[in-house]
Amino acid sequence: VFSIFLDPFIGMKPRPSVNVGKKSCDSNIRILSGAVEMYNMDNQVMIKYLSDEVIQDLEEKKYINKWPCINHRYWDKCKFKCTDDLTGKGIIYCEFHGSIGWEGEVKPSKECFNELDRQARKLWWKENRLIIIVYGIIITLVLIL
Repeated sequence: VFSIFLDPFIGMKPRPSVNVGKKSCDSNIRILSGAVEMYNMDNQVMIKYLSDEVIQDLEEKKYINKWPCINHRYWDKCKFKCTDDLTGKGIIYCEFHGSIGWEGEVKPSKECFNELDRQARKLWWKENRLIIIVYGIIITLVLIL
């Protein structure tokens, strides 16, 4: 009998991703990295470091036709930087989301982790509140009877 009540918690379906902004930002970093690489192959004067002007120049020269993921919630917080000389071992990263992947060289900001944690807690409550309320009612009725 108790397995019927516990099944929703034990066999919970996988949660949808709460880090869409991070994945979108990773896509934008890949686009930007490819644009820098193409520019460096086509021109004698290579891009070594990133700035807003360099990114704007890449857009104007059509190395970046459009950003694939600008509609995610944290696009306004994305600020692209590089760790070192891009003609060498430098990598491109976002000040808010960090470098590509969770195990990248540059970790996401504390603000980013706090937001992901807040989203995860909100999503867990949204998925499980009905079950918790029903369990509460059942336990109350069992204790009363």
